[in-house]
Formats: sequence, C-alpha cells, structure tokens
Amino acid sequence: MPPPYAASRGVGRKSRCLLSYIIPVYNGEKYIKNTVDAINSSVKIPREVILINDGSLDDSLKRCVELAEKYDNMKDCIEA
Repeated sequence: MPPPYAASRGVGRKSRCLLSYIIPVYNGEKYIKNTVDAINSSVKIPREVILINDGSLDDSLKRCVELAEKYDNMKDCIEA
C-alpha cells in the first residue's frame, strides 16, 4: 500500500513526469548542439530543454534558435 501522501503526489498511478534541463550558454556555439543532441538521444522520459544565453559574444544565440526549431521539447532560447 502506498504511503498516505502518495495520492496527492500521483504516486502509484500513471502520471506524466517531466524532466527539465536548464542549460546556461556563454560562448558555447561549438558545444551546445552536441549537448542538446546527447540529451535528446539518451533520455527516454518526457523532458524539456531550456537554453539561457548569457550574453555570448559568438553565434551561440543563433545555434540555440536553430535547435529550438529542430526539437519539439525545446523552449526558445532565453537571453539573460
């Protein structure tokens, strides 16, 4: 029998679990595509990827936008 708090948390019944990856990006143009591709190919549970561009001086923002268009589970790149 599940613990008393289980019903309020959805334990013991089918629930949609979402894993969020929040990735800060600073001059990561060369690396961000490999990072996002690795997450999307290895993790099999529902997930979202949030990229935060922190004032990059390279084309990181452009790469982030391209990835957001490629993958359904990605949020638009947020500029901080």
